[in-house]
Amino acid sequence: MFHSSTGPVDLTVVIVSYNVRHFLQQCLDSVARAGQGLSLEVFVVDNASVDGSVQMVQRLFPWVTLIANADNRGFSKANNQAIAQARGKHVLLLNPDTVLQEDTLAVCFDFMEAHPEAGGLGVKMLDGKGAFLPESKRGLPTPAVAFYKIFGLSSLFPKSRIFNRYHLGYLADEHTHEIDILSGAFMLMRKEALDKAGYLDERFFMYGEDVDLSYRLQKAGYKNYYLPTTRIIHYKGESTKRASVNYVKNFYQAMALFAEKHFSQGYAGVLRVLILMAIYLRAAYSLAARVFWQVYMPAVDGLAIYAGMYGLKEWWEANYRYDDYYPASYMGVAVPLYVVGWLGAALFTGAYRRPFSLRALILGSALGTILISAGSNYFDAYRFSKALILMGGIYTFVAMWAIRLLDNLRLYGRFSLSGSYKRRALIVGSQPEVERVTWLLNRAEAPVWMAGRVATEPEAHLDALYAGDVKDLPQLVHLFQAEEVIFCGKDVESYAIIEWMSQLALKHLQFKIAPAEADFVLGSSNSRAAGELYSVELKLQPWGSFERYKKRTVDVALATMMAASLPITLWIYHDKAGLVANILDVLAGNKTWVSLSRKNAMAYSKPGVLTTSSAANAAANELTLRRLDSLYAKDYSVFNDLSLFIRCISQLDQRAAS
Repeated sequence: MFHSSTGPVDLTVVIVSYNVRHFLQQCLDSVARAGQGLSLEVFVVDNASVDGSVQMVQRLFPWVTLIANADNRGFSKANNQAIAQARGKHVLLLNPDTVLQEDTLAVCFDFMEAHPEAGGLGVKMLDGKGAFLPESKRGLPTPAVAFYKIFGLSSLFPKSRIFNRYHLGYLADEHTHEIDILSGAFMLMRKEALDKAGYLDERFFMYGEDVDLSYRLQKAGYKNYYLPTTRIIHYKGESTKRASVNYVKNFYQAMALFAEKHFSQGYAGVLRVLILMAIYLRAAYSLAARVFWQVYMPAVDGLAIYAGMYGLKEWWEANYRYDDYYPASYMGVAVPLYVVGWLGAALFTGAYRRPFSLRALILGSALGTILISAGSNYFDAYRFSKALILMGGIYTFVAMWAIRLLDNLRLYGRFSLSGSYKRRALIVGSQPEVERVTWLLNRAEAPVWMAGRVATEPEAHLDALYAGDVKDLPQLVHLFQAEEVIFCGKDVESYAIIEWMSQLALKHLQFKIAPAEADFVLGSSNSRAAGELYSVELKLQPWGSFERYKKRTVDVALATMMAASLPITLWIYHDKAGLVANILDVLAGNKTWVSLSRKNAMAYSKPGVLTTSSAANAAANELTLRRLDSLYAKDYSVFNDLSLFIRCISQLDQRAAS
């Protein structure tokens, strides 16, 4: 199947990858299956990924020609690196977040061979929930077409020949059509046409290069086609956040560059004005939405606390003060300050982080109550009843707890604090493979529980988890009220997976694929967001600025305390110079008191005097270190640092940095 160093090649596949290791592995698996019967060469161009993509390709896919860039060169430059070496009669530019059917490459190759006028070819693409992706077929983005797209008319009239020429919505999805623009996610081109039209324009860094090259293929005398007789899955949103302002800006700026290249100066000017309007409108909308979702819960909390304090005041006056009423300054000045105190304490203890934590709510309410009570002693004019402050603290906890219960009910349909929920899952595959996947899900602590196993073939001996045969999958989904279907890639062909996804495209149903012999399960339930990964390998996310600020505050406070107590405590430590050096390093910001155990998974970039494994009684293995690091980074709290600092206070003189 795969090419030798000499001889003709039917097809060259080029995949540009950037930090999508699991998707890339699944994609290459599907390419290997789809390449049967063809002479194939495959290039992976990695744009300086830091997630182990290069090592994975070297270990699992030795037949791939790997180009490992030292920096991120963008989509166009990276593809051109491989195209320059391609020997295939046809060249396929393929996204790493795709899954091919077993017949995809052969069907496309045969079509190109039967249509010598074809310069480029695209296929029918489905998203991670089995829904048709309209960018499978697109029209030329003239100023009028761009106007209808930018201002939403194409979405309002998806089948209109006038308003939706961008996605050619008036053309049937199930028929082969001549189209203008191919999708860069799957862009098969005749090498002869590519040589004539030129490679990708490297001025396009991420978007628009497929539009530009498709148009140049047409100008070179070739036709572009949409072919629905084979399908692929395209998990969108893996290399970029498609809903972000940055995405909108880059996308529309790429359209402007395309207009300047190919349209008259007047047309390009009109399009640029429209694009600037779209960018500013989208930026304003995104900013407003971001601000709203960041402040809405503190605002609701604040209003609830203020209203509760008013009710408590009225009750207190009616039952304990009688004719002696609180002054207007109580509700006008004191209570607003109380609200700020409770909200600030809640923010500090992590009461606004999802999933919500009962511990964070209790600590936030208690800390706020203590600070408010202590602070009120310094202002005689605003020194009111400590009993009201205490009752207010209790009420604050109850109110914030109820608000989060209602918010999770709104978002998830579940009346729970954390919002966590295990989805009912049917796993499709043979008994041994389902047992392997079930073990993997348990080790990965995936939010699913197995409702049953769906067999791919008739079986003589049925196990206790057997739910039925795959031919009855729609009925089984309904019967077991399944919310997720997991396909075992070893037992179910990509063609069958895509067919079932297309048939079962229900709003509530999610799909995942467990590749053969892989230690992960992968899928995506939203084409505008990153996919969902269940993996034994725990992934750490970088912290935001507030987590770093909290950690730095704790570091400075503890270092100051240790410095002040040196005359008393210095004699305890064996390496006195090491203790002093660590205190000075923490104060200077060169170290932190507590860091992760594994340097290559640092959520906080500074080395630590202590690590998450410092309290372990014996040397921990790699899985234990990963677990400790994951729990620390995922559920970070200042109290975690304080707890580990106290438990390992005798180790503060150690010089070795994590």
